[in-house]
Amino acid sequence: MSHLVVRDLTPQRFDQAFPLAKAAAPRLTLAAWRRYLKDLGAGDGVLAVENQRGVLLGLAVYRRRGDLASGCCLDIDPVVVFDLVGGSAIAACLAEALERRAEELGCGSLHTHLLAERDEGPLHRAFAAQGHRADATRFCKQLGGLHH
Repeated sequence: MSHLVVRDLTPQRFDQAFPLAKAAAPRLTLAAWRRYLKDLGAGDGVLAVENQRGVLLGLAVYRRRGDLASGCCLDIDPVVVFDLVGGSAIAACLAEALERRAEELGCGSLHTHLLAERDEGPLHRAFAAQGHRADATRFCKQLGGLHH
C-alpha cells in the first residue's frame, strides 16, 4: 500500500473525480456532481486515494452529522474504488483513512453506504476487516423524473 496516497480532494480536482462518482451513480451528470459537492459544509469533505502519479483510484464523500446513539457520526456516501488495479489495497487504504478522519472530527461512529450489488467486493471486505458490520439496509426510491 506504500504506493497509494490518501489526500483531501480539493475543489480544483472535483471534476477529475467525476468518473469514479459516475461508477456509483451511472446516471450522474457533471453538473449534478458539482452541485452535490458544492453543498458540502464545515466538517464535510472528500477523501481520495491516488497512485504516485496522481491518478485517482478511490474516493469517499463524507459528512459529519449528529447521531442519536453516538453523538456525532461520519456519514460516508458514496465510496468508490477502481477495482481493476488492486481494488482490495485501495479499499483498505480508504477504510483506514476514513476511520482516522472520523476520530479527528470527534465522531463516535461511521455510517458507510456501499453499493448493494457489490456486497462481496473489495470495499465490503476492507470495511469488514476494519471492524465495520452491516446493521441496517438502506432503501431508496426515485420519485418523479431524474433531478440530474
